[in-house]
Amino acid sequence: MSTKPRKVRRPTKPAKKPAFTAATADRYTLYQLAVQEPEADLDFLDRVYRKRFNRLPATLREDFAGTALTASEWVKRRGSNRAVAVDLDPIPLRWFARNIEPSLSAEQRERLTVMRANVLSREAQTSAGREGFDAVFAFNFSYWIFKKRDALLAYFRSVKASLGKRGIFLLDHFGGSDTMVELVERTRKK
Repeated sequence: MSTKPRKVRRPTKPAKKPAFTAATADRYTLYQLAVQEPEADLDFLDRVYRKRFNRLPATLREDFAGTALTASEWVKRRGSNRAVAVDLDPIPLRWFARNIEPSLSAEQRERLTVMRANVLSREAQTSAGREGFDAVFAFNFSYWIFKKRDALLAYFRSVKASLGKRGIFLLDHFGGSDTMVELVERTRKK
C-alpha cells in the first residue's frame, strides 16, 4: 500500500462565454433581435389575407430577404406553405445557409427557395410560376433603395406582375411628423 498522496483532479470550470459586446456581436443576430418580428408579420398577413379572400395564403416571396428569416418562418408555419427569398447580397445569404437553414427540416427546405438575384429580375418575378404569389413582402424599408421614381415604379410593376389573381403586396412606410424627431425605443433582450 502506497502512502504517497494522490493528486485530486479538480473539475474544470466551463469556459466563460465572451461578453456580448459590439466587438463580439453578430450583426445579423442583432438585426433580427432589434428589427424583425416575422411571427407578427406573418400573423398580420394571415389575418388580412383571410379577411380579403376567405382563405389563408400559401405562397410568399420575401424581397430584399437578407437572412431569409421571414421566408423560413413561413415554411415552418404550415406544411402547405411555399416561399421564395430574394436578395442580391451574398453575405447575408451565406449567413442564412450557416445559421437558419440547418434549423429547417428537409421537407421545409424543399418548400423554400433562396435565390441570389435582383428583385427586378425576370427570375425573381417568375419564381412562383404561372399562378403567381399570394403575397410579396418588402419590409424594413428595404425598397427605399430605389431613389429614382422610375426605378421604384419598375419595382412596383414587377411585384404586380408576380402576384396571383388573389395576391397582395405588403410593405412598410414611415412618415408623419415623428419622422423629423429623434426617437428612442427601449427593448429588453436576453
